[in-house]
Amino acid sequence: MPRLLPSRPGISLKISAMVSLMIVGQMLLLSWLLENIGSEFHTAVILGFVVGALAAGLILGAALDWLVTRPLLNLVQQVRRLQESGYQDPITPSGMDEPRELGEALERLRQLVVEREAELRTLNQELEVRVQARTAELRQAQSQLIRAEKLASVGKLAGGVAHEVNNPTGVILARSSYLVSVADDEGMDPDVIEDLEVIVSQAQRIRTITGDLLSFARRSDAERAPVELGEICELTRNLLRHAAVKAGVTVSVQAAGPAVAHGQRDALEQVVFNLLKNAVEATPRGGQVQLLVGPAQDGQGVQVLVDDSGTGVSGELQSSIFDPFFTTKPVGQGTGLGLSLVYGIVEDHQGTIQVMGSPLGGARFQLRLPSPPSSSEASVP
Repeated sequence: MPRLLPSRPGISLKISAMVSLMIVGQMLLLSWLLENIGSEFHTAVILGFVVGALAAGLILGAALDWLVTRPLLNLVQQVRRLQESGYQDPITPSGMDEPRELGEALERLRQLVVEREAELRTLNQELEVRVQARTAELRQAQSQLIRAEKLASVGKLAGGVAHEVNNPTGVILARSSYLVSVADDEGMDPDVIEDLEVIVSQAQRIRTITGDLLSFARRSDAERAPVELGEICELTRNLLRHAAVKAGVTVSVQAAGPAVAHGQRDALEQVVFNLLKNAVEATPRGGQVQLLVGPAQDGQGVQVLVDDSGTGVSGELQSSIFDPFFTTKPVGQGTGLGLSLVYGIVEDHQGTIQVMGSPLGGARFQLRLPSPPSSSEASVP
């Protein structure tokens, strides 16, 4: 606990003792002089006593000024300068006893204020960093929420449009296919047969587009199980081998280790197929596409990296590339549903997909998926 009273005589006790001794000494001296000298000298003695008392008072005042007043005024001036210096200039105690102790106490208080101010400054900086990080997280969450709402709305719209378009497309495809077979049998004009084949081809393209729309709008309820992504990558490369050879693009698959994901095999096959197909179409003749599959670098789940040597994806397009109907292909060569469908499937599997620059010079799509739960986790209802 703080010491309220000094453990040694203070300056007030010292001055009181000095004054008392002076008074007692003068009284004794005056009494002795009055008894031992003649009455004719009494007036001179009394006058000398008065002069001595005045001199003692002046000495006492000077002592009070030097011991108390000056140290206190010095402390007042130093305290007033503290605010101007930001509490950085130290307080130098002066005097003795209580004035010095007061100066030392004020110096300790100044040091405590400086320490608390530094702590508050550090806390404010940490708080600003946390606020900025939380603001960035909130913005990212808001962006994901907006994208999810957009995907849900477009999914409902796509389902309705696909059903409405799919029925008349089926009729057109069936009738035109029948006309092609009849024309071949009847030996009709080759130009007419060619026109009919164009109709069949375009009707099939419409059916493919509506199928993509239905796939985009639909969520499969199939049971999820362990899926080997390496097998899916090899299967997808074989399916697109002809398209890659025709485009003059080399496709390779590299496995960095076992990569078993937890999900629906058909849906994940569609994800890898769309990513690889997109990479092949984005790569110029003579380029290459690489699929790297294996455990994620941080050990959380598995990943598939799809790299191409194309032109890449610019920064301003990276935030829109997974939006429905967004495409960089010429009009008539893309529906803009492939990557949005991939995004929806990956999100439904609690995974993530990102686009960034590739070491090959083009784009890299990083697909990350969770691993199957352990036996103990799988047994929990």
